[in-house]
Amino acid sequence: PTIVNCSFETNQGGGIAIEDGDPTLIGCLFFKNTGTALTCTRSRPTIIDSTFYGNFDQGMLGIESDAILFGCTFSTNAAFIGGGLQNIDSDPILVDCLFEGNNGYTAGAGIHNTRSSPVLFGCTFEDNYGDFGCGLHNVEGSRPRLEDCVLTGNAADVDGGGVWSDTDSRAIILGSTLCDNTPNQISGPWEDLGGNT
Repeated sequence: PTIVNCSFETNQGGGIAIEDGDPTLIGCLFFKNTGTALTCTRSRPTIIDSTFYGNFDQGMLGIESDAILFGCTFSTNAAFIGGGLQNIDSDPILVDCLFEGNNGYTAGAGIHNTRSSPVLFGCTFEDNYGDFGCGLHNVEGSRPRLEDCVLTGNAADVDGGGVWSDTDSRAIILGSTLCDNTPNQISGPWEDLGGNT
């Protein structure tokens, strides 16, 4: 199915749950839902020009799902882990997406990855905050790839303002800008493919 210009607002228990499906969502708004706004399980949705704003307990959660996101915004969402987007055993593709002002109380204000390897092109992470990995937080063998991305102004109370990875994970970064993240730009293993500033 294709869902166009729909709003999912102030729901208790979340907005949409997709299981074993591949819908297309265009121009949708997920606004101030309590519970994950969009949960995908074993699914491959395509999400275009949609906004996740002010949701508590994550903007989006992918479990064994490989979503494709174009031009989406994740703003002021909050969760203990993965305020904007949490990936578990998932390898989504994100193009020209914005993560701003999200709160990951424990980790991963922008994106939290567990055994996941998302690919990000032209995405921006700014002013996200929490304890660890406020842009991206990677654990259990995650391998996110960032190309032509910007991470700036993200603030971690403990470590990894821009990117944080455990010893089994590795961020792969190409042609990207990481600046003004506190207390540091990157913590943990990462691979520099060049062109980064």
